Amino acid sequence: MKHVPYKGGAPGLAALRGGHVDVTIGSDAEIWPMVQGGKIRAMTLTSLDRSPILKDVPTLKELGYDVYLENQKGFVTPAKTPSERITVLHDALKKVYDHPAFKKMAEQLKLELSYMGPEDFRKALQDMSNQIGEVVKTLGE
Repeated sequence: MKHVPYKGGAPGLAALRGGHVDVTIGSDAEIWPMVQGGKIRAMTLTSLDRSPILKDVPTLKELGYDVYLENQKGFVTPAKTPSERITVLHDALKKVYDHPAFKKMAEQLKLELSYMGPEDFRKALQDMSNQIGEVVKTLGE
């Protein structure tokens, strides 16, 4: 398999639909309309658990591959941001996350939500970076 980088999910999906690539990766929300419309087929998920949107699609772990890649998105700040400011931002974002209107909007958009505080998010990103680094080292041997 040859890696072909694209600037985001939309260009990758366009390349797939145009026959320029045989496979691409995208978030559940990105691919759902095309899966639902029968334009593409979801093969496997890179998450730990099955998606509530793509209930019949197995994870790579279920298929016997020890691979986990989450499509994590989060808020970040410059490295030297004072901890008091991070606390204020965290508290405000958590309040929005917990609001029923936000949950309803996310459900309508088919977004899977998972909240992590600053330290958990940092650790999750570091763990994923370490896992990807190990795979890249293995491929280079």
